[in-house]
Amino acid sequence: MNKQKFQKGDQPGDIVDLFPDNVYTSDSVNYINTYMPNENESSIDWIFDNGDVILESPNGASISALANCFGLTNLFGTNGEGFVYYQNALMTLSLAAKFLKTNDKEGWLKFCKELKLKS
Repeated sequence: MNKQKFQKGDQPGDIVDLFPDNVYTSDSVNYINTYMPNENESSIDWIFDNGDVILESPNGASISALANCFGLTNLFGTNGEGFVYYQNALMTLSLAAKFLKTNDKEGWLKFCKELKLKS
């Protein structure tokens, strides 16, 4: 595997500042680029335009945006527990899966509105 070295300023966003020695490998860049949220990932339009991507590799920003649609504004719950976050994220994705598969944003929003009325 190529272990190309980068110096500060070589990459957009200066993500090198996350590393104390200001030098990181190409593997580090790939990892960070994979897991740093894209500003579009919390956009409902983007989420439903990329439903297959969300289902294949869900990210926190998209899950949170989907949960917000039905009124769940804190995936961590009142005590900030990771296990609660995991449960809420899985529940959100399972509710949204059929809508994401068909890119049905309007159907999702209607479903969420009805879900809010029931609670």
